[in-house]
Amino acid sequence: MFCANCGTVSEGQFCGSCGAVLSQQPAGSQSFGPLPVKKKSSKTPLMIVLSVLMAIGLVGTISFTASASREVTSRESAVARASSKIAEFNAEAEDYDSKAARDSISRDNCYANWYCTSATYSLWVSLVNGWNNLAEDARAEASKWQSSKRLEQGKLATALVSRTVGIALSVFFGLAMAASIALSIVFATRQRKQLRL
Repeated sequence: MFCANCGTVSEGQFCGSCGAVLSQQPAGSQSFGPLPVKKKSSKTPLMIVLSVLMAIGLVGTISFTASASREVTSRESAVARASSKIAEFNAEAEDYDSKAARDSISRDNCYANWYCTSATYSLWVSLVNGWNNLAEDARAEASKWQSSKRLEQGKLATALVSRTVGIALSVFFGLAMAASIALSIVFATRQRKQLRL
């Protein structure tokens, strides 16, 4: 006889495996053992956990990508500002150079003429030197902004790489999450079909 409790074949009144009372079956009935117990699939909860983890990863990478995008925008703005300042100070230097060149002609004419006093000549020299000093100061400022621009361009390159990595990770986690959700649906559908049988 088959034990109704554990499904093992036993002789006598008690099951040799679990100790349960064996019942006599009516004549003519056949016992094929207990019905097989259908195991629940443990894949569905695993896939749900994976889907949740992928969703967390997706949210994290989207946040990282947004932060990197803000950094890119900030660095692009800083590079544009530095470029503007470089152009502004270079234009000032050129303006001062043209004024120095113009006043150099007047200074040289004063030196060559007998009616120009030494005081007037000294004023022309001071004026030309003043224009030249202002041009040098403007070029020094342009050089400082050029250094700042290079620094910002390096930071911009790093931010662009971070944003690209963030986008790639977002795509990866998005696809992985979609795949895990699809597999969860497939496993749940199979489990329902097996339970109906």
